[in-house]
Amino acid sequence: MEHLRDRGAIVAYSDPNVPEFPKMREHHFDLVSETLTAESIASFDAVVLLTDHSDFDYELILRHSQLIVDTRGKYRQANSKVVKA
Repeated sequence: MEHLRDRGAIVAYSDPNVPEFPKMREHHFDLVSETLTAESIASFDAVVLLTDHSDFDYELILRHSQLIVDTRGKYRQANSKVVKA
């Protein structure tokens, strides 16, 4: 993540089970979980799905995102804004 920030990226995350990004042995990122709203999703260049939470509104994410990198196979139907990883 430091590499992304060094290049000017703004990084955010949302996880209902992890309200604050934990300090790790070698890294510490000053991040708190953000609530996903239509406005916040639309403000991101990309949304990366790294886990599958029943608390997420995946239709809301699909409707308002510009690009989704889906590492969990959540979006099964073809969509031009979804990249499967």
